[in-house]
Amino acid sequence: MVANNVHRFVACVLLLTPNVISQIEISSPEAAKLTTGHKYQEVNLEINETDEFEITQPEIVNNMSCPEGLPLLGSDGNVLQCEANNTCSHGFTCNDGICCPRTECPDDWTQWFDRDNPSGTGDWEMLTDLISQYPNSALCPRPYALEVQTLDDNPASSTGDIFSQYSPLVGFVCRNSQQAEGYCEDYKVRFCCHDEIEPPPCDGEWTEWINVDDPTVDELGDIETLSRLCDEYEICERPSKIQAVSITSGLPADMTSDVIFSYDVINGFACLNADQDDDLCDNYKVRFCCPEIIECEHWTKWMDKDDSSKTGDWETLPDLEDAFPGTMCDNPVSIDVVTLDGTPADQTGEVFLFMSPTRGFACINDDQPDGVCQDYKVRFCCDDATEKSGECPLVPGYQLETNPKGFCFYKCQTDFDCPGSEKCCPSGSNCGTACMEPVHLCVHDGKQYQYGETRKEDCNTCYCQEDGKWACTIMNCDPIIMKRPIIEEEEVQS
Repeated sequence: MVANNVHRFVACVLLLTPNVISQIEISSPEAAKLTTGHKYQEVNLEINETDEFEITQPEIVNNMSCPEGLPLLGSDGNVLQCEANNTCSHGFTCNDGICCPRTECPDDWTQWFDRDNPSGTGDWEMLTDLISQYPNSALCPRPYALEVQTLDDNPASSTGDIFSQYSPLVGFVCRNSQQAEGYCEDYKVRFCCHDEIEPPPCDGEWTEWINVDDPTVDELGDIETLSRLCDEYEICERPSKIQAVSITSGLPADMTSDVIFSYDVINGFACLNADQDDDLCDNYKVRFCCPEIIECEHWTKWMDKDDSSKTGDWETLPDLEDAFPGTMCDNPVSIDVVTLDGTPADQTGEVFLFMSPTRGFACINDDQPDGVCQDYKVRFCCDDATEKSGECPLVPGYQLETNPKGFCFYKCQTDFDCPGSEKCCPSGSNCGTACMEPVHLCVHDGKQYQYGETRKEDCNTCYCQEDGKWACTIMNCDPIIMKRPIIEEEEVQS
């Protein structure tokens, strides 16, 4: 029974048994209060000015109470029913037919967070606020689970307080106005950032997630480069993969709207504020795939000339030398082969025609059970040569036009990262590297000469050639002795 003047608002009901609601005190159309301290379900109450009311209650299933936290509600206000975990939203699991917050973590929990206390309207430990306040923490935008305790380590479910929010995706809220005593306990929260999605394949192990910079603090942007990270973290010398994820949105870096300045295994990750429409990058975290260590002083870069679209994947040595001039060494001693996603060839279960440092690699489609090879890339161990011939210019003339102030850009790490005969040289700025054509210096008596310089050798002139060899004039430098003719005495007398 509802009178003419009706006021609608949300109140709380007990989650004990179907259709059982605790006593509600109504002092005005604007106020309603539960006289109990248990978990609650939101319901719609219709109150008229004569204090007559009826309750529009959603359909409730048996055992409406979650072990911890609050059951998940649908858009219609009803408790979501479930039959399996995959019918619940992220961060929730099916418990006796309803979706409850996950409270167990298969990995490590974050630290405990306590950003608020109930001295104001209540205790608000919202995920978005925590991420903003603790940007360098291990918090993630889509936590797997949530745990809440009082500051003296009592589970939140043991306090009798009523909670407004208890969700891994939202956080935790306890409002003073909803408590029988008028105030909440002081709570702390922690989250589980277990990734339900398998990480990309890695031909070794992924490092931990790393976040050393914040674009809201660093005017340049978010700089997570290897030259910066290696000073603080143990990262392999030559990672095979890099992964960057926005802490702000939870999206992979290449799926955000940001313009990314650098995203590679030589340089690392960098996003510059000046490149963005709103002059601010997201805050990112990065990790690197460190391949299993194979004893080799120098590997070539990875090469992938062919795919399996025809008869198979042929990465033969002659073809690779033609496709990647200046990359191969004269006498490779071993070969390393992986799929394009980083899976070692010997773990694919496929049959290979050959895999040899002197021949290369070949996989034939007809030899495979499913009739097709995967796409592979190869590299070779070149212990006999660690650098290409020639020297870097004594005064580097190359300057990266895109090198922003305060940022070191590394185009290469070794000579074999560069095409053809180019070498890996200082870029001409205070730091960083670039690929340059080498200078072949001529040496004489321990002194170095650049192309075009000359020196004297006796009466000859020697010129330093482009290939680093001397070319000298050939002249007889012996002194010329002018001899007077001998005149016979008889000839004189006559």
